[in-house]
Amino acid sequence: MNASLADRTVITEVCSESANVEVRIRNEGFSDIESGEFQVNINGENVDTVGWIGSLSSGEVANATIPVGPLAPGNNVVTIIFQNVNGGED
Repeated sequence: MNASLADRTVITEVCSESANVEVRIRNEGFSDIESGEFQVNINGENVDTVGWIGSLSSGEVANATIPVGPLAPGNNVVTIIFQNVNGGED
């Protein structure tokens, strides 16, 4: 499997304790992608894992909205990793 996050939204200012991050998954392999997980890290700490189910053929992309929180007041570093593609390592 070969999947990547094609685009991601950068949150520059948040006035609440949570936000939604828009990402695009791209299938860069030859086999279809039918599931995966987004690992959500905030300020270097793993805070959540969000499951994804869909169908992506080779070269296709899909949009996903990932809820992120809790956020601390001020600047936060949010990292999202797409992993466990089709139940295995990517």
